[in-house]
Amino acid sequence: MKLLTVNSLEEMDCLASLKAETYWTSGSNEDVTCDLQKKYAWCSTGYNVSSSLLSSPKFWLSTTAAPSTLERCLALVNSNNAAQKGMVHRNCKDTLPYICQYPVDCPQQCIKNMTWLSNYLQCCALGMEALNIDNIAEQLALTTFSRGFNTTTWKANFNYWTSGTWKGSPVGLWSWCEPSGPVIFDQGLTWERGQPDNKNGNESCVHFRFIMNSTGTVLTDRNCSNSLIYACKMPINFLSYGDWYDGCGRNFLTFTSNSTNWTTAWDWCCSIGLTLASMESAGKISCYSKIVSKFAPTTFGDFWISGTNVDCPSTFRWCSRNLDFIDSDLKWKAGHPVAGLGCVYLEVRNGSVLLATADCSENKTFLCDVRKNQTTQKAMQAECANIWNITSAQIDLLMNVTAFLTASLSINLKFNLGALNKIPMLRQIEFVSQEEPTKLEDGFVAFDQCSDKKFDDECVTAHETYKCGQEKAPQLVSKIINNNLGNGTFVRTNLNV
Repeated sequence: MKLLTVNSLEEMDCLASLKAETYWTSGSNEDVTCDLQKKYAWCSTGYNVSSSLLSSPKFWLSTTAAPSTLERCLALVNSNNAAQKGMVHRNCKDTLPYICQYPVDCPQQCIKNMTWLSNYLQCCALGMEALNIDNIAEQLALTTFSRGFNTTTWKANFNYWTSGTWKGSPVGLWSWCEPSGPVIFDQGLTWERGQPDNKNGNESCVHFRFIMNSTGTVLTDRNCSNSLIYACKMPINFLSYGDWYDGCGRNFLTFTSNSTNWTTAWDWCCSIGLTLASMESAGKISCYSKIVSKFAPTTFGDFWISGTNVDCPSTFRWCSRNLDFIDSDLKWKAGHPVAGLGCVYLEVRNGSVLLATADCSENKTFLCDVRKNQTTQKAMQAECANIWNITSAQIDLLMNVTAFLTASLSINLKFNLGALNKIPMLRQIEFVSQEEPTKLEDGFVAFDQCSDKKFDDECVTAHETYKCGQEKAPQLVSKIINNNLGNGTFVRTNLNV
């Protein structure tokens, strides 16, 4: 169990039925267990206290006294009288009764390094099965696919969990854990040389690796508690999710198979490799309006998109693009945005689209999107050309594409608007440690510890992320830098902030 968190005013009302008393919560802005950079966080879960709670007068016990510098921890004053209950600052050394609870274990990011069991459960949660290689032909197909790339052009990661294990299998054999039950490995699957070796007597789970040479793909045995990137598999019928539209340099999915709240909509888009759509410019809104007018002129619906002001200090942001709203580009429905409604949806009516706000807990269908051929710079140019109705030649006049491709490589490798660009950074960790599983594990653990650094200033974010990497995995960081010394932009971004 974990120390109490109070994530909503409703929870506070529920606690009022308990004995009138002042109870410790896990809320604090005190290091070590709470990062001072978060200001207020629930130390038992690692999540920030939401800005909507912090700004609500009902969250705090009414008082005119400012907390002293020693009062860095939060306690709940409980009372049946609404005017006499709420959060107060207390000295963390004070002695108070406390409440423990079973925590809700929420995922915090889409790309996550997981243990073998976590990988299996994650795939189940997505309605998929953990990666398995059913036969030699399937492994050969993956090998043949990988041979069309090299370590520069390959954009995915290299190391993944599978559902394979020897636990419970006949002696000397391995099995895939499939939905219908365990299935013995086909003879002839390609293992890495010297594998499986059950090193130290504790490697009972199977890892899959792309190695970008003539061998192509291999299996190895690993300790099931190691952290690796998760991989799932199923014959997905994307058409079952809703209607797909192609335009504006992107693929759009109007996800109509079920209605959800805003947070679940975000997770759903993420789970199928897309993002909750953003309408970050007048050009994109206009371009999307043309898609609706052309392909679905009679469409009616309200679709969640990535705009929200939840946990934002003062304004709405496009969370999928990490961009502030540009007021001059917005096309709001009359009377919107409405104060107190924190999430943005797209109102589609007879070929017309407008932005509007709603309570984030409401259930709506939603809009996902992804850039076509999103791993190339030319795809970004194509999107810009479609949205703004200009030619690629005109874009070339605005930016020197060759220079941009060269100069931006390492920035895109490490950061995306001040945050770690997760897939390329994980690939760099693989590059410098893939032959040594222990170092790979250390790198993935360091990534999890350092990847959520986020400050208002991108330069500070870059510096703090780099500093964290130097503390958690200095040798890996040093190798990554050495591998990128040919690109001055990378070195400046990371060393001279």
